[in-house]
Parts: sequence; C-alpha cells; structure tokens
Amino acid sequence: DGSRDDSARGGMTVLAALHDLGLAASYSEHVIVLQGGRVVAAGPTDTTLTPELIRDVYGVQATMLTNPVTGRRVIALSSPS
Repeated sequence: DGSRDDSARGGMTVLAALHDLGLAASYSEHVIVLQGGRVVAAGPTDTTLTPELIRDVYGVQATMLTNPVTGRRVIALSSPS
C-alpha cells in the first residue's frame, strides 16, 4: 500500500532521531549514538547498542532480549547495581 515501511525496504533511507533506546533497537538497522553532541558509536544496531555502551553513555544497566512474538530486539533497562 506504499507505506513508509515498504519504502525503507525498497532502498530509501529513512532518518529518525530517537531518544527511546527500545524503539531504536527494535526498528533500526543502523544507529549513531551521541554523547554531549559527539558521536561515540556508529554501526549496525545489533552490534553497536551493547550493554557496555548503554552503561557508559546512559549510566544504566541493559539486558538484551528478543520479543518472542515479533522476533525484534528488546532492551530491558534498570538502575546500575
């Protein structure tokens, strides 16, 4: 039906500024992580958004999960121990 999702798969680049790590992990193929206005990481989402990076940049613990229904990546966040 010409939806935006179909356009992205058809070779069109879609740029989105997300502040929700869960959305970025679930829907992005590539991410650029900024801290203080500077790029601290960039690359494929699955290998870039790691628990270590999230701890270092955002100061929270992250656990990577897979949604059993959609198969998409989910990030569970908690306070540092």
